[in-house]
Amino acid sequence: MKTYNLNETEGFNFGVTVLSNLQEAYLTYSQLSKIAGNKAIVSGCEDLGTTVGDGFVVIDGEFLEFKGSIKQTTVVIKQEDTQREYENGVMRPFETYRYVTFGSAPNAISWDSFKRVPPLNEIPAQLNALNTKIDGFINAMGFLRKGEIFIGDVNGKAIGWEYIGSDYKVKLINNTGGGGSGGDDLYQVTLNTPLEDANYRIFTAIRYTGNYVSNNDVIVTTSIPTNTGFQLSVRELSMDTQSITIEYIIFKK
Repeated sequence: MKTYNLNETEGFNFGVTVLSNLQEAYLTYSQLSKIAGNKAIVSGCEDLGTTVGDGFVVIDGEFLEFKGSIKQTTVVIKQEDTQREYENGVMRPFETYRYVTFGSAPNAISWDSFKRVPPLNEIPAQLNALNTKIDGFINAMGFLRKGEIFIGDVNGKAIGWEYIGSDYKVKLINNTGGGGSGGDDLYQVTLNTPLEDANYRIFTAIRYTGNYVSNNDVIVTTSIPTNTGFQLSVRELSMDTQSITIEYIIFKK
């Protein structure tokens, strides 16, 4: 940030260079408008029924005054250029005034696309209120957890086989197989983080890689739910090698 001391009593050469530096200094502040985003109402612009009041808006990173008037569906950026006579007698551009107001033009902007920016110190409270509503909605649904359990191939694993995932451990505790089917497996799933309630329902879906013919006859059931896990029973008719993952979601009863 640049500041200037122009109040010294000894006199100061207030020339073009100083004016240019002052303009550069206040242009730095205009960068703050980008915090608001594009097509943002920073202040004012109150809806007064058939009219909209004065205020300030941001368009494409430019902080602009809004001149209120009778409400229309679109706004435009207007530019007024003022000339002044310089010391050499030549008229040259001196002031450029850009502002926004209601109007129509090929590059007009829909007024409905402008959004009011809330005071920044109010945003944390608004987020907390939103999170509270989300938590209430989740609790009303009874949602407890979702995740996935890797099983791999149903046939061909020995009792005691284990797989450790990011938030669970699954262990094969019983199986029957052989003959003309892929077999039946019983797994114990242990959750790293206990559930808050052991009275729940589990909904499952099967995800696989490989040939669909080898994976379209898998049957999954669950039993013995506790707050630290549940048992997973898997039946497979195909003798082919598979790679199966069980996706699940848990809700309170």
